[in-house]
Amino acid sequence: MRRYQKKQLIELANTMEEAFSHIEYCRPGAGEAGQADQMNKVGQADGMSQAGDNVLVSLCADCQDCAVAIGNAIETLAGKEAQAGQTATAQGEQTARDRQAAYAEQAAQTVALLEELCEQLYFITQEDGSLKPYIKRCRGLLAKVTYGIKYGLPDDKLEILFLPYKASMWTALESIWQAAIGYENCNVTVMPVPYYKLYLAEEKGEFAYEGEEFPDCVPTVSYKEYDIEKARPDMIFIHNPYDDTNTLTRIPDEYHSQALKQHTDLLVYSPYANFGAFNPVATHPFMCQTKALQYVDYVVVQSKKVAKLYSDAGVAKEKLLTFGSPKADAIVNKLKEKQPLPEEWERKLAGRCVILFNISLSYFIVWRNREEQKEVPDEYSYAMTVVERFLMEMGGHPDFGLIWRPHPLMKDMLRSRGLEREIEFIAEMEKLIEASENMVIDRNADYIPAFQRSDGFMTTYTSLISEYMITGKPVALYEWNYKFLEDENQPVSYLHNYFCRAAEVPLHDKNQVYRQGFLELVKSGKDPMREGRMEDAQKGFGNLNGDAGEKIFSFLMGKLQF
Repeated sequence: MRRYQKKQLIELANTMEEAFSHIEYCRPGAGEAGQADQMNKVGQADGMSQAGDNVLVSLCADCQDCAVAIGNAIETLAGKEAQAGQTATAQGEQTARDRQAAYAEQAAQTVALLEELCEQLYFITQEDGSLKPYIKRCRGLLAKVTYGIKYGLPDDKLEILFLPYKASMWTALESIWQAAIGYENCNVTVMPVPYYKLYLAEEKGEFAYEGEEFPDCVPTVSYKEYDIEKARPDMIFIHNPYDDTNTLTRIPDEYHSQALKQHTDLLVYSPYANFGAFNPVATHPFMCQTKALQYVDYVVVQSKKVAKLYSDAGVAKEKLLTFGSPKADAIVNKLKEKQPLPEEWERKLAGRCVILFNISLSYFIVWRNREEQKEVPDEYSYAMTVVERFLMEMGGHPDFGLIWRPHPLMKDMLRSRGLEREIEFIAEMEKLIEASENMVIDRNADYIPAFQRSDGFMTTYTSLISEYMITGKPVALYEWNYKFLEDENQPVSYLHNYFCRAAEVPLHDKNQVYRQGFLELVKSGKDPMREGRMEDAQKGFGNLNGDAGEKIFSFLMGKLQF
C-alpha cells in the first residue's frame, strides 16, 4: 500500500477518534459529573439546543461510514495485491507471493476489527446507560486498526521524483539523488522539466528541453511519459524556485511549486546556486523570498549562516536544512577521481598552466552603467574591452591555456534585454577561442572537469567563486573593488582570494595583484592566501565531507515515517 493511501486511512481513523470523544458525552446523567456541560457544548457546536439521541445516532453513523470506507479501501487494495500475486506465481517470484499472502492476512484481520467496531457503534445507539464501556472497546479496536494499517499492511516503495530543468544545474540535486537510489524501498525518478526562454518580456518564448544532456549515469524519464498527479510522489525535489516570476526562463504552470505541492507530501527546494560574498538580504533580497518558498516544505541551505539569512528574510526556521550543499558534494567527491576531458582540451591544453575564465550573468549589463563606460567608443562597452583584451593576451601564449565557461543563461539574459551587440561580441570571442591553439570553451553541463583541469580561476563576481574555493586553487576577481566585500554577514568571505588591479593603480594589500602577476603566481604554485581561503570555504559551506546529500535524504526519509 502506498504511503499516501495509508495516510488517508489513518486520517479517517483519527476522525473517528475525535467523534468518540463527543459520543461519550451525549448521554446526560449516564456517566461522570460534568457530562451535561460537555453535552451542551457539543449541542451548541452542532447548532442544537441539546445533545440527545439524534446527535448520538448521527455521530455513530458517521463513524460506521468511516469504518466501511477504510474496510472497502483495504479490500480493494487487497484485490490488486492478489492479482499481482497471481502474476508473480506465474513468473515464479517468491517475494511478491509472500507479500500478497501477508497483505491478505492483515487485510482480513483489519476488516474483521472494523466489523466488530461497527457492531459496538450499533450497541451504543441502543444503550440507555453509560456509554463509557462501549467507547473504551471502540477505542481499543480502533487502535488495533490504526496499528495494522501503519505496520501490518506491507508498504509499497516510496516514490521519489527529481525535477531538474537545466542539465548544468543538476549538481544542485545530484548527491541527494545518489543517496536516494541507495534505498531499496524507494522508486527514484529523474524527470527533466521543459522550459521556455523568454526574450523581451515575452510570456512564452522559445521552447527548450534538456533531457538528452544529462550524464549517461543518470537515467531520465520524459515529461510526456510521467503523470505527476497520477503517480503522486511521496517526495519531490526542485532547484527552480521562481515559478512564474523568472524573467529569463519559465517552466510550465504544472511544474510550479504551488501545483506540485498538491501532489506530494514533501516538496524540497535545493538551490541551483550557492550564496557567495554578498549578503542577499541586504543586496539581493529576492533570492531569499522567491515564490516557491511559500509552498515548499524544506529548503536546503549551505550553512547555518545562510539559514539565518533566510530566517531574517521571513522563511520559517523549521523549513531550513543545514546539512550542507549538494553542489559542494559534487566538487569534493568528483575531484577524487580523474574526470574525462574532451579531445580538444587534451590537445590544446597539454603541458600548459590552465586558467578557468568566467564572467557573471549580469556582467555586460552592470558595466554599461559604470563610469568607465564613458571612456569607451559607443559601439563597444567597457566590459567587452576588458574581455577582448584578456583573451587576446592569452591566445597563443606559450605557457598558459584558457578554459572559458560562459554562464549557461548568458545569451538568454542578453536577448531578454535586447543587447544584440553583446551577443555578436560573444560570438566573435567564441570564434577567436575556437581558432586558437591554447583556448577552449566549456559547453559541458558539468563544470567539475573544468575545475579539475584548471590551475587557477579568473572571474568577475559569480557563485562559482565560492565553489571553486573548495578546490584549494587560487582565485582572482578582476576589475573588482574588494572593499565592497567586507561584510561580517556575508555567507562566504572572499577576502583570501586575489583582486586584479589595473596596471596603473598601486597595490596596497597582499591580496591585490596585477593580472600578469596572478598568472605568474598560478604558474609558480605559490599561493600565500590558500590557508585562509580554505578556512573561508569551510565556514561558508559548513560541510565539506561530501555527505550532505546523504544527510539530507536520511532526514527527509525520517519525516515520512508514521
